[in-house]
Amino acid sequence: MQFSRIFGRTVALSFLAAGTAAVMAAPAGAEAADTALQLSCAKGVSNGVAYASCAGHSGEEWRLRADCPWQPDRYSAWQRGDGNVSVGCFAGDARAAIIEYR
Repeated sequence: MQFSRIFGRTVALSFLAAGTAAVMAAPAGAEAADTALQLSCAKGVSNGVAYASCAGHSGEEWRLRADCPWQPDRYSAWQRGDGNVSVGCFAGDARAAIIEYR
């Protein structure tokens, strides 16, 4: 009886550790995908407006998303390759600038 309790806990902890490792490995894959785009982007928020500037040898499409408080997020038009865009919120300042790829 004592052995099965210890063995059961060991198996449960093994599955928990494996699941944690899989979740922790996901962001590394996302970073690798960004570097494969061969597109270098700078982004930020200035005076409440989200901005992005991308350059590089890539035909990948990207757009800027402004994280807006108290309203739906705002998006730029899809861009291909090099470009500079900015997006403001209707009410309040953008909290963050996020670049999305497709």
